[in-house]
Amino acid sequence: MPTVVIQVLIITATLAIALGAFSIYSSFFANSASSILSQEDVIAVSKAVQISVSPSAFRGLGPSFQSFNVTYIVWIKAPLRTLTLIPFVSKSLQGSLLYYELPTLPQQAVVASSSPSGLNVFTPFQLRSQIYLPQGNLLGNINAIAYNVSSANSFLVNAKVSPGQVIVIWVLYNYHGEWYRLAYTYLNPQSGGLGVYVLASSGLYNASNTKNASNTKNLAGFKPPLALTNNKAFQYGMWFKPLNTAPLPATIASLNFTTLGSKSGSWISFKFFQKGSSVYVNLTSSSTPSNVQKLGDISVGTPYFLNLSYGGQLVSGQGFAVNLYTYNSTLKGSLTYSNLPGTSNGYNITVKFGASYLTDAISQAYLITLQDKTGLPYLNNASTLTLRNGFLYNNTLIYNWTVNHAGSGGGSGSSSIYLIAYWYFVSPYVPPPPTIPAAVWYWPNGNYAYAQLSYIYEVGQNTYVIT
Repeated sequence: MPTVVIQVLIITATLAIALGAFSIYSSFFANSASSILSQEDVIAVSKAVQISVSPSAFRGLGPSFQSFNVTYIVWIKAPLRTLTLIPFVSKSLQGSLLYYELPTLPQQAVVASSSPSGLNVFTPFQLRSQIYLPQGNLLGNINAIAYNVSSANSFLVNAKVSPGQVIVIWVLYNYHGEWYRLAYTYLNPQSGGLGVYVLASSGLYNASNTKNASNTKNLAGFKPPLALTNNKAFQYGMWFKPLNTAPLPATIASLNFTTLGSKSGSWISFKFFQKGSSVYVNLTSSSTPSNVQKLGDISVGTPYFLNLSYGGQLVSGQGFAVNLYTYNSTLKGSLTYSNLPGTSNGYNITVKFGASYLTDAISQAYLITLQDKTGLPYLNNASTLTLRNGFLYNNTLIYNWTVNHAGSGGGSGSSSIYLIAYWYFVSPYVPPPPTIPAAVWYWPNGNYAYAQLSYIYEVGQNTYVIT
């Protein structure tokens, strides 16, 4: 074969190889450039995302208030018309862990708008997909409920949380069939004051400052009960939580009973107070000097239940007994008293809670007066449930049931319970009310199918602490 022909073949083969290599390289470079351009687009969009969040609005979910309904106003802006959001509740409080945490069902959070009738939840859809970070790294596979929202518009994120939980919001973008998480944020309701507000100190409650439901006159048709007669009985109980130690005596509650009738002018005063890390009882009466005794030791931050019982139907020897229990119903301390003045026709009572030192949080208290022993199982049941239900539980329905089932419906003369007074000092929203009346269920003289409801109004204003 001539040399010229061989050279032409070599040149032709070389050109073919070069053109093939160039074609392969061009195709690879084009795909790589397209991929790089896609990632640059996603990264650029993610850097432009702006998120603004309002302070939280919350309300505790009764009757135990161990969880809260929390709402935020959220505004998100991005160079896109529509964004996809996934809100969910997390137990983690560390941002580094939240970065990698994936949503799981149920998410306990929704995206909604507000209306006069309440929340209007946006139309949800289920998203099962791989989720990528803007840089192209795989974040994980998810199965979650998502919501589409318009960019630069405000909306509501509503969630059910418990103390210690946060709300996470993912901002997603679908680009060429792939889902990217452009941004995320988390909302910590606890840092915004999540919790229930509980009484630290109150004004004065006096039984004479009472109005019935129709606002006519004090305890309409009610004859004072024979509660301080030795053969009768009453019980006072309350939940409180020490907030700190008390270098000076700090009142938890004080009860003053002034007797009426043939022994009018006799009086008994109980003051429960904290000093250091202990609870003391100071008993004074018209016939005995001040008598201070230690009831038991307490720990800061732990709820305690205290009750005071009187009368032959409750206390052996027809005296007074004071008991202190822990939150798990363990008896922490007990004191008994005897030879105190009684009465034949009833009493007047004044009650005050807390102290200016803000040493203790008082969540609730009750007073039950008993007419005869047939009401004793109802009183014990109400007391036991109040202890078992704990510090924050709202026992209103229990007391309403108790007074109406203990009585035959024929008026105070045929009821085994004279009355029940109940103070509930838990405010599951902000701001808490400046005053809180005590609810009083009682049986008037006459024929009634149900106990009457009245209120003892507070003189003065409350101070609260968050717990």
